[in-house]
Amino acid sequence: PPVSMLVSYHLDGEPVQAEDIVGASGRVSIQFHVTNDTGVPTELTYEDAEGREQVFTEEVPIPMVAQLQMDLPGDRVSNIFAPDAEKITDPRGDITLQWNLVMVPPIGSTVQSPQIMMDVEDFELGPVRLLAVPVAPAEREFLAFTEEEFEGGIDTASGLYGGASDLSSSIEELHDGTLDLLDGMQ
Repeated sequence: PPVSMLVSYHLDGEPVQAEDIVGASGRVSIQFHVTNDTGVPTELTYEDAEGREQVFTEEVPIPMVAQLQMDLPGDRVSNIFAPDAEKITDPRGDITLQWNLVMVPPIGSTVQSPQIMMDVEDFELGPVRLLAVPVAPAEREFLAFTEEEFEGGIDTASGLYGGASDLSSSIEELHDGTLDLLDGMQ
């Protein structure tokens, strides 16, 4: 496969297996090691400042972008620390964390290590999804056509995501306001 992922788990600072965190309570740390495995040794040639041809071999990967998503039950986790992740909370309180990864130098690294730390109570891990696609040059006509066709869809999806985030925030405010109202009625 073009992209691989290894996962490591810690419970209260000690390394554990995935099955050891199911039902556990404490501080859980999960680190993902996502690797673009498409690199191929390639001979590269350039002319240096003195006009001499220089040849060297470099690992050249296919440019890839990836998205890592992780679902968490909101009633079993707290104090979430997930650097570089987008956090989405649905109306039921469940949480989706999402990391966007650019897996090609010099923009990003071919190996990336998103992580999350959280306090858990009777922990249950929801689905974890890794989606990766190659990034191809726009000069290819068929890709330019596809890019034009989907460009509006990306803007629409982005607007939809923003609206859903706003709605989620508003629902949280409504929930908090309802609790305040109930407290005032007692």
